[in-house]
Amino acid sequence: MAGIGLVIVGYRRPLVYLLGIPFTAGQIVLWYVVNEPTAGGDLSSAEVVDKVAQMLLIGALVVLYRRER
Repeated sequence: MAGIGLVIVGYRRPLVYLLGIPFTAGQIVLWYVVNEPTAGGDLSSAEVVDKVAQMLLIGALVVLYRRER
């Protein structure tokens, strides 16, 4: 939530984008470590949608960071 507010007010956007990438990636890794899925059948549709959304967010943050530099 803080990151969204910082981007909206325009405070050091490239840094916020850059920090958002490992933060979001860390959430994916932490989810994997905690849940230890072994097959695709272990995942609910909500989990799949969430992980896809997080990967898309990482992609968007990379694009935004490159545009701001």
